[in-house]
Amino acid sequence: MSTDEKMVKRRRSALRGRQLEPTLLSELRDLIGDERVDSSLRHRDRLIEHLHVVQDACGYLSMPHLRALASFMNLPMAAIYGNGHLLRSFRRDSR
Repeated sequence: MSTDEKMVKRRRSALRGRQLEPTLLSELRDLIGDERVDSSLRHRDRLIEHLHVVQDACGYLSMPHLRALASFMNLPMAAIYGNGHLLRSFRRDSR
């Protein structure tokens, strides 16, 4: 077996992790603004404000919307989930 054959890496057949729906990210950009144009929208201190905007638009905080917000703000999902679920002012189900 030559060295070239050993160096060949296998490619993944599917993406790993939870996948983000592109429609949710575009919906979030319509609600909050485009983070690619205004980088201040990604600042961590605006997280609570963004969570309120999402809840006002949808009525509650769903997991797909939280994942889209994590991608939007370039923050770990744990930070988004923690703030959205620990504060009593946020609803987590569609009652």
